[in-house]
Amino acid sequence: MRILAFGACALTVCMACAEEWPEAKVRALERRAMEAVADLALVPPPLNVNPGPEYSAANERWAMNNGAALTPKGRLWASWIGGGDSPEAYTVCAFSDDKGETWNPPALVVDGHDPKRIPFPRSNIIANLWTDPDGKLHLFVSQSMWHNDGRMGVWETVCANPDDAKPAWSPIRRICDGAVLNKPIVLRNGTWLLPVELPRTWGPWSGLFGTSSTDAGALALASTDRGKTWTRRGVVTVPESDWPENHFLELKDGTIRMYMRSRNGLRMAESRGEGRSWGEVTKPAGMDQPCARCQVRALASGSWIFVKHLSPPDSFNDNKRIGQIAYLSRDEGKTWEGGLVLDDRRSVTYPDVEQGPDGTIYVTHDFERGREAEIILHKFTEADILAKRFQSPQSRQGIVVMKAMGTRHNQKKAK
Repeated sequence: MRILAFGACALTVCMACAEEWPEAKVRALERRAMEAVADLALVPPPLNVNPGPEYSAANERWAMNNGAALTPKGRLWASWIGGGDSPEAYTVCAFSDDKGETWNPPALVVDGHDPKRIPFPRSNIIANLWTDPDGKLHLFVSQSMWHNDGRMGVWETVCANPDDAKPAWSPIRRICDGAVLNKPIVLRNGTWLLPVELPRTWGPWSGLFGTSSTDAGALALASTDRGKTWTRRGVVTVPESDWPENHFLELKDGTIRMYMRSRNGLRMAESRGEGRSWGEVTKPAGMDQPCARCQVRALASGSWIFVKHLSPPDSFNDNKRIGQIAYLSRDEGKTWEGGLVLDDRRSVTYPDVEQGPDGTIYVTHDFERGREAEIILHKFTEADILAKRFQSPQSRQGIVVMKAMGTRHNQKKAK
């Protein structure tokens, strides 16, 4: 007998028959089976609005930051990934009604795993929250078989009453292939532009759905009807990239700038066609950043904020990703001022930025995902960035949003 294996599946065929099969026929059979397994990720993930204790900090073992969003009445929502940076990942959301000082237990969990019916992991590993101009809260979350099945998928659910005691979420819908880690922006003409990444695939999934196995893509998804429908626009190939983690800004002249992660540091490209076509990928001057998520966001004042690592550009793994620091630009990224150190420890990663109507800036990130497993919040102002210290009355450094106590390390400390 001969075993034809792919991923966690296997086919057994008669050796005599197998020897007569051309390699192309065998591969075609394997691909069809893999595609059928990957299609399980097209099933809508459940929205768990009453998460059980298995999703509580007491039982959580791992945490990676997604991001945060403020609602019209001032509720602060946060989202993170539990389970691991692995096929075991799922998405958790919780909220605070006192600007992040204290946090309620998880209010929403998206977890596609179903081991009783599907013996393969179906993960929800990348997500973010965004409050649209109408005050509705959007959760964009990915779903994939295993860690990355070569196609993934962006799913969206919307909450019209995010400040209520019992927030209600719309039925989740799949809007495109890929994943979304960073927030959309609203262009001056009212178009919503959503940054979507098509991560590089590896192993048996590489090229399964026509995506490149060597380069990752970053694209713009646009909506001209306030999120009812989304249309794919231009794609940028990001050299030397696994996860582009792209995000957008609109310049005063209407140019759209996209920042992207690469294994050689931060990269950017520009579009003068609202994301339909993109220019050359270049390295932005004066913006050194290792291969890791960062944030370049426009603030209400018109200034830009840049939240990045303290570590040098050649850092990669979590242990070399040191700290987070915030800079301010008043000339659309040409020069950067200030330098507010938010956290100077190692293994501090994945910042996200939100701003309140009073100008307060909120930054969340994670700390030692699988050891301390904390989600951290900082609150500060533009003046604090320029002064290089937390000096404003509303400023706060290092609030713990969630600390996973299910890790072996934290269990030992608790004793």
